[in-house]
Amino acid sequence: MDKKQILAKAKGILHARQTNFPEAGDDKKISLRNSKYQLFPVEEAQALKDDYLSIWREGGNTRGNAQFILLAPIARRGGNTETVAEENAVKRREAWASRHYENHSLAGVVAQIKWLVVGSRGLDHMRAVIREAKDKLEDKNITDTKITPNPCWDGYVAYGLKPNGDPNCVPEA
Repeated sequence: MDKKQILAKAKGILHARQTNFPEAGDDKKISLRNSKYQLFPVEEAQALKDDYLSIWREGGNTRGNAQFILLAPIARRGGNTETVAEENAVKRREAWASRHYENHSLAGVVAQIKWLVVGSRGLDHMRAVIREAKDKLEDKNITDTKITPNPCWDGYVAYGLKPNGDPNCVPEA
């Protein structure tokens, strides 16, 4: 069998199985479009990440950051997955959202944004929580640093600075 035949066979197997998406027993295509949870606007999430890093960090966990990296391109192309890895990211989002859908704190809202999930109180509530956090920063005259190109090697991200001024590189996930 050549490479094209193997890929065709693998695609056939993937499409022949029941997806159980978005819930057990369902058989919808695994995509952000078929999710039970409304999609947070990806460009709004990107702007928060780029312009308000200290607020973005309120969302905590490295898994959320990794998921944003995986989910954002899917959302930008209309929600359809192209690979098994993307399908897995969407399924993880679905499972995560079912556990964190009711979290209304700043940390919870930012985490939902990282996973591109609109929480149970809706988009307007999420925007109000973020606006309040931005206002607090502005009231304190805090200037937030924008994310610059990663100064660390692959698989690592900068997290603060070392005493000598060099970036403190930590594992990404």
